[in-house]
Amino acid sequence: QVDIIRAFTESSSEACVHQMLMGGGKTCIIAPLAAALLSNPKRLFVALCPVSLLAFSRQQLRAKLGSPALGLPVLTFGFTRSTVVGPELLER
Repeated sequence: QVDIIRAFTESSSEACVHQMLMGGGKTCIIAPLAAALLSNPKRLFVALCPVSLLAFSRQQLRAKLGSPALGLPVLTFGFTRSTVVGPELLER
């Protein structure tokens, strides 16, 4: 887990993607920590998950990032391949 967080934080590219297998602490440890370290008003952290894991993933992120210490918002956007994305989404 430390190596994965280090890879994200030390990456020199604009975007960084990492695939992990089940049981690697993605939802409970890595995603919240990476979001806290990497997101800022000019940089968006995006976590993608299947519908079956959405409720649990959202709950974990909100519990850790929405705490009084961090107070970071966790928003949910539903997308399909045919979803049209416009400027009004940025206002959300």
